[in-house]
Amino acid sequence: KVEGLRYSNLDGYISTYSKEYKSSIFSNYKKYIALALKIKDSKPGPIIMMHGLSGSGKSFYSRELCRKYFGIRISSDIERKRIFYDAKNGSEKDTRTNEAIKSIIQSSNLISPYDKKITEVLFQIHIPETINFLLRSDLAIIIDATYLRSSERNIIFKIAKMNNRKFAIINCDINDKIAENRITKRQKNKNEESEANINIRRKQKEWLEPLNSYEKEYELIIGQNSSFDDITKALEK
Repeated sequence: KVEGLRYSNLDGYISTYSKEYKSSIFSNYKKYIALALKIKDSKPGPIIMMHGLSGSGKSFYSRELCRKYFGIRISSDIERKRIFYDAKNGSEKDTRTNEAIKSIIQSSNLISPYDKKITEVLFQIHIPETINFLLRSDLAIIIDATYLRSSERNIIFKIAKMNNRKFAIINCDINDKIAENRITKRQKNKNEESEANINIRRKQKEWLEPLNSYEKEYELIIGQNSSFDDITKALEK
């Protein structure tokens, strides 16, 4: 709409604005109209769950998938910080997450966003609550999180099934050397979402529950030599 108004307002100003500029505005207008029609006529997008240890590439691929499917990305690293600081500072939001936060404040001395209680609220209440809200949009939902435990994965699977959404688990699996190098590099980046370090990755191995036979029906594996195109082709089958 903005590009259309901008284009219409250029009438009579050819001396000020070149024909090339006017053509570029009109081209943008057509592009945005085409995108709007695509979104309007599209089927509800899938729920895509990332899965894997820290440093395995979940954030990179989840961002790419979000761009590809014009979706909404939920970052567990950002959301766990939101829960942590709400718990520390006191939140007045009227949500199930906030009720759980109040309970945590009363029973725990929180040390970091990776506290066990924060993790429980994140996976069992906050992310499911967020997804149920986002389902109104019909856009693809990509969840950037480890999803190490079967019980946590099952909550999201049930939401997808109840809402007739296509479901996929993107299993990011790379060796320790590459993952630890990635973690070391990203810790130098102040804008990095994740605060998970090498020690957290090693602890995650103790918590990891492999995908069961039923979950494997929805699994797409991203290995060290996988391409993004391989994943999108498999998702579109």
